[in-house]
Amino acid sequence: MVLALALMLSAGAVTACESGRHNIDHGNATEDKGKFEKAVGDVTGNDDKKAEGQRDEDKGKTQKAVGQVQEKVDVTVDKTTNP
Repeated sequence: MVLALALMLSAGAVTACESGRHNIDHGNATEDKGKFEKAVGDVTGNDDKKAEGQRDEDKGKTQKAVGQVQEKVDVTVDKTTNP
């Protein structure tokens, strides 16, 4: 998971400079979009659409993970700088 996260960050697929909450929200939206695209691909028999949906779903999950890590870092920094 860490390697996949690092690869997506380096490829620019996930914006790490946004706030943790923003990345979680955006990740949820991207994941939902991917699920919808996969469903459309299933109904229409379009394998390309299903694959595109899977990529978006994976991207959304990764972006959510980035946001969760960012939030944990923010809490740790707050505890350290504001005892």
